[in-house]
Amino acid sequence: MLRQGSQLHEGANNMPRDLAIMACTECKRRNYTTTRNKRTIATRLELTKFCKHDRKRTLHREVK
Repeated sequence: MLRQGSQLHEGANNMPRDLAIMACTECKRRNYTTTRNKRTIATRLELTKFCKHDRKRTLHREVK
């Protein structure tokens, strides 16, 4: 039996979200995954994230 409110993403199949894998621009390692909205973001994602291998904040770009 499911409790009320236990369903996290109700109707998640209807959302136009896509999995984006983020890679560090300095060490080229794939450190992060996130989701993005396919309808609103047509270009590849670029975020400043912490790279644990370089031990500093670097630019991470979406890779396919």
